[in-house]
Parts: sequence; C-alpha cells; structure tokens
Amino acid sequence: MRISLISPPSTLDDFFGELSATGSLQQPLGLAYLSSYLKQGGEIVQLIDAAALRLTVPKLVTDVKSFHPDIIGISATTPSYLSTAKVAEKLKEEIGVPIIIGGAHVTSLPFETMSDPVFDYGVMGEGELTAFELLETIEAGKDLSNVKGITYRDKTSDEVRITPSREYIKNLDSLPFPDRDSLPPLSVYHPSQSSYRRLPLGTIISSRGCPHHCIFCDRSVFGNLYRERSSPNIVDEMELLISKHHAREIRFWDDTFNLHPIRVLQICKEIQDRKLDIEWSCVARVANMSQEVLHAMKKAGCWQVDYGVESGNPEILKSIHKGITMDLVRRAVHFSRRNGLRVRAFFMLGLPGETEETMQQTIDFAKSLDLDVAVFHITTPLPGTELFKIAKERGELSQEVAWDKYLMFSAEELPYVTKTLTKELVQEYSRKAYREFYLRPRYILGQVTRIRTKEDVSRYAKAFTTVRNLD
Repeated sequence: MRISLISPPSTLDDFFGELSATGSLQQPLGLAYLSSYLKQGGEIVQLIDAAALRLTVPKLVTDVKSFHPDIIGISATTPSYLSTAKVAEKLKEEIGVPIIIGGAHVTSLPFETMSDPVFDYGVMGEGELTAFELLETIEAGKDLSNVKGITYRDKTSDEVRITPSREYIKNLDSLPFPDRDSLPPLSVYHPSQSSYRRLPLGTIISSRGCPHHCIFCDRSVFGNLYRERSSPNIVDEMELLISKHHAREIRFWDDTFNLHPIRVLQICKEIQDRKLDIEWSCVARVANMSQEVLHAMKKAGCWQVDYGVESGNPEILKSIHKGITMDLVRRAVHFSRRNGLRVRAFFMLGLPGETEETMQQTIDFAKSLDLDVAVFHITTPLPGTELFKIAKERGELSQEVAWDKYLMFSAEELPYVTKTLTKELVQEYSRKAYREFYLRPRYILGQVTRIRTKEDVSRYAKAFTTVRNLD
C-alpha cells in the first residue's frame, strides 16, 4: 500500500506560549521509526514533517495528493489534537482516503478521539507492529477485530471498537533505525537554547518504557515495561548520525537514560572504543546516579545531564510518587558538577496540594542547587496520567479550556488548578520562578564566566531577554 505519514503543521507558539523564543523543534522519531518499519515490510511510504518544512495546510494537501496515497497516517499529542483534526478534515475532503491517527492522545482517549468521523482507524501504543498489521489487514479485506492495539469505527453499526492491547516490543534492536533520510536535514531542526552546545544536533531513543509511577507522567504509549537497546546498536546509530547526517552533538530522549547504570557504562565504553568525537546529553534520574557513572559519561563526551526534580517540598514529592528525596537531588547535582557536567533541572508548580508556601519552597530549592538551567513547568494533567484521573474526580479540570491549551510552558490558560490555589497564583509563581532564578547577579556572573563561543553569547542573550520580558 501507499501511505502518507504526516507530522502536522505547528509553530513554537503553539507549544511553548510566551517561552516560544526558547522552544525546540526536533525530528519526529516516532513517525520516522514507523516509516522505516513499514518500508522494511514492503509498504511505499511518504514521510512529511510539516512543522519543520513550515508547510501551510494547502501546500501539505498538495504534496500528499501528488503522492496518491491509499491511506494517510497522522500523529497527534494532546495539545496538537485539535489542529491535527482540522488538517485531517481538509485531507479527507481533498483526497478522500481513510485516515489513521496515532500517538498519545488516541492511545489515552480512543473513544473521544474516534468520535470525530474524520478518523477511520486509531493506532494505540507503539506503532510499528500494529500499523503494519493494520495495513495488511485493510489491504486483504480481513477482520479488523483480530488486529491488536487498534480502535476503529465498525462499518455496519458505526460504533467505535477497541481491540485488545498489543504486547510491547521486547527486542528493540530488531527495529530499523528511524527514517531520517525522508526528513529535512538536521540543520533545519533546533533544540531549546539550554540543551545544546554544537549544531546540528541529532536525537536518539535508546530505550522505551519507564517502571516508575510518577502521577504526572504519560506512559500510555511506551508503558511501564522498560526495554533497552544494546550498546553496539546505539553507538551504530550515533555513528550514522555523525557520518551521514553530520550531527555534531547527540541528545538521548529516553525517559530515564540511567535506569540501569551498567548499561550506561557499556554505552560509554563503546563510544570510547570507537573513538567517537561527539558531545551528548541525556535525561537521568537522581536516584540512579553515581560518581562512577558520571565520570564515565564525562569521559565519553557527555557535557550536560538533566534531572527531573519537580518539587522542593518533601511531602509533595511523596504525594506525586516521585520516589526521590531532596538529599538525593543535592547529591546527584553535586556529583555531576564535581565531574565537570553542566546540570539542567525540571520543576513543577501547581501540583496537587500545593500552596504559595510550597511553590516558594520549590523556587528556593532550585536556587540553592548549583544548576546551570532550571525549567519550571506548570502542572498539566495529560490524559493517560494518574493526575488526569485525580483532577477529573476532584472536579479540578476546567471544562472551558480546550486540548490545545494543555501546555506545560504557557501560563495564559490553565486547564488544571488544584483547589488549594488559584489560576492567578499559579501564573504569578510561574513567572516569579524564572525571574528569581535567572536574574540573580551571582547566577548571571557564573554563566558569563562559562561563555566560550559566539554561539554561547547568542543563546544566553536570547534566553535572558525571554526571562526578562516575563510580566
């Protein structure tokens, strides 16, 4: 079959709101994995990243129409769902072929998503095996109810059906590398100001799934079953990014890169054995970090590590099932700095049970740590999270805020406010956090002394201006 896979049009303003100047645009690796897998199975695939190409909807329709697809696949997160549905409607109107929707939103809310008749099928969870089997079943005219992991509209009754879940892919090495050849070059993409040193930057997913149970995290697609790629397979992809796609830096997009410390040591050894000249960064968990691992990471080219801290209040940390303590945070940050790594940390404001006092504790805790970057997210309960269920049961979700406002970076409209706070207080503390952390003379002086290149000057100036303009 001929299938068009689409990452729909969007802008940084759509996802980052008033912090759009420091937002990022990355390759859609989920669709790129799917494209590779379908091609490997003999399907003819068109892969379009409309956001990176800055395509208008009419231009996107024209490009898809010229491919003459038998079916269209389109991906949507919760914030992008409404705009994706509009794009799908235009594609259906102009081209008239069935449309598959995949991604986190349909996985978490299949009935609600499929209530829009523009979507004919939904792929839930990991897409590779499910999408391939779905296409084969459609082409052969067989019974869709035998395809695991899908939702579809019954042609006879027009009712939405959901099939049993599909088992997770255990051997990730069996998957082909993402189809980057069909995407724009890495130079078109850009990370956030605080997450890179050298461009172009390539991204890698070296594992899937997370066994932890933080109530704010959406694990609907990759689940709780942790699966990892082998170190030779990972470094093979790193070499390909360097040699073929000209990456000068790599970022690992795993939920928790250091879940198994021994694996990290193996990856670092493989990088060194192959003498790769590459810098890289990752997201890690403070509870799994050690001096040995950090030392190995630094020697293998790692320059920055990101930690999810979330709160500076011990009781809040317990209530969100984070599974860490403030002492573990201090220890991980201290060890990271000792080993010469820059540190970026993520915090959340407006968590369940928060007060003005606990939000200030989070800001003060961030300031007490030796951090290079602090990111303060506004608590947003995405469908598929435990927090979404809790907020819904407590009546704390706004019925007036649409899906496209479920943004962690924007303080304009809040879909969720815990009953112990008000919308105005969360908005105030969101801006307050950035001003207090970044406009400290001591912090500014420390960052100035770390400037090495003209690119550093540009990045710092842009980030500083963004924070200063928050009102």
